Amino acid sequence: SPAEGEALAQRSWRALGELGMRQTKYQASSDPALRFVALLQAALGAGKAHVADRQGRVPASAEAWGWERRDSGGRWVPRGVRIGWVVGADVYLEPTASYEVAQQVAGGEGIGVSAQTLRHRLRERGYLASMDVARKMLTVRRTLERNPRQVLHLKSRHLMGLMPRVPENCSPS
Repeated sequence: SPAEGEALAQRSWRALGELGMRQTKYQASSDPALRFVALLQAALGAGKAHVADRQGRVPASAEAWGWERRDSGGRWVPRGVRIGWVVGADVYLEPTASYEVAQQVAGGEGIGVSAQTLRHRLRERGYLASMDVARKMLTVRRTLERNPRQVLHLKSRHLMGLMPRVPENCSPS
């Protein structure tokens, strides 16, 4: 009957939606960009990496950025390798250090793609907040700790454990 057909159609759509939700975790683990960000989050939390402020000092929300308090004086000490700098809502990742830390945290599995391919995946997933369009580069030039650097520009919310925004068409053309 039409009522039974409608009920079956609704049940089918619910089942497909549930299957899609269950599949998401498997897709995310195979997506190099999502995996990279998750690995950096894990590295920051486990003390294998840290992010400094623009001058290389303790950033606001230091503990979330891989720093810990030492001794009774409350002195902040960085943990692990420096992978970047946080400036307000922006994070600038040192490409080589962040890639190597993610690879280390991933263990034997690794990220599964080269550093260059990973940068393209970060762009495709909407993680890169800006690119050097004039030079057709996925890295941007920033002065950090008084030195000019080529860095990957992300929004800090991505490394603070929040999910990425919906990907945009961010081609550097």
